Amino acid sequence: MDSRPDIEQLKDAVDLVHVVSQRVQLERKGRHYVGLCPFHEERTPSFNVSPEHRAAKCWGCGWKGDAFDFLAATQGRELRDVLKEHLRDHGGVAPPQRRHAPARPAGNTFPPREEVAQLWADAMPLGSEPAAVDYVRSRPEALNVDQLDDLHLLAVLPHNAVLPAWASIGGVPWNRHPAAFRLVTPMWGGLGDLVTVHVRPLHRGSAGPKALPPGRGMGRVRGAVFADLVARHMLAGTSIGGVPYAEWTAALDVVVVEGEPHFWWQASRNGAGWGPAVGTVLGAPPRWMATVGVINGSWTKDLAARIPSTAVVHLATHDDEAGNRYAAEIAATLPAHDCRRQGVRNA
Repeated sequence: MDSRPDIEQLKDAVDLVHVVSQRVQLERKGRHYVGLCPFHEERTPSFNVSPEHRAAKCWGCGWKGDAFDFLAATQGRELRDVLKEHLRDHGGVAPPQRRHAPARPAGNTFPPREEVAQLWADAMPLGSEPAAVDYVRSRPEALNVDQLDDLHLLAVLPHNAVLPAWASIGGVPWNRHPAAFRLVTPMWGGLGDLVTVHVRPLHRGSAGPKALPPGRGMGRVRGAVFADLVARHMLAGTSIGGVPYAEWTAALDVVVVEGEPHFWWQASRNGAGWGPAVGTVLGAPPRWMATVGVINGSWTKDLAARIPSTAVVHLATHDDEAGNRYAAEIAATLPAHDCRRQGVRNA
């Protein structure tokens, strides 16, 4: 007689809330738990976890599954491999179920630096891919392909490139996925170093996530931001074109925006970083401009510490409940700065 536990027995023995809470910060709502979906970008929690039914579902993107489906999807692996590993690690016996409050996500890290650098180095200019040009022109922000390419704000992954294992969704490489997750935007750490990337599908309106971090437990975004050239010099604390750090940061405006599209637009508008500051009167002395883009959970006190106290900080997150909350949280980490709220419409 086959004594191996069947799938339903395994599901019964695994604490779904504990599994999900390793990647999602959950809040209890009655008999359920809710949090921000890890499979698409959102500001209002729509990811629902039901311990009673041993299932999770996102009411935003439609993803649903049990604990093993969740592990497979977030780690970019096949379901059968997750099940085999679970049985191997537990000697073919389902472990006792944990019963405790959900913890904050743990074990999430950045991908290997050299692999991130190589992926970004291999990415092509937008202008070389007609589908990428169409995507940019279809967006409501009136983006300019040449500006985006000249400023190296985002690029497109080659369709035939061999990608690292973490650059996948459901085991399928980003660039081979039906939605073509090939639009890549780099994210930078607190020292101005390239630490990770975010990707978006070339086909707007396609089913599934509209933006993705790396998979396989390497989707960390905390402590990473989108940053233009001036912002990267600010984070690194370095001179620009021979101008000492202390000199150019004495006349600096930092614009903090929310999400990749608004980052692309604002950074393009600022150009190379030299021009009238947002909100200043035309004809005023020129100031350096730095554009920083944040996503949910990315801002930290360490990043705030990289903004010089002489800078004027423009908090241009979305003009909605979530955007106002982000702005307040960021301002709270900059008590010595001149912070100015400048909400923008979410396109």
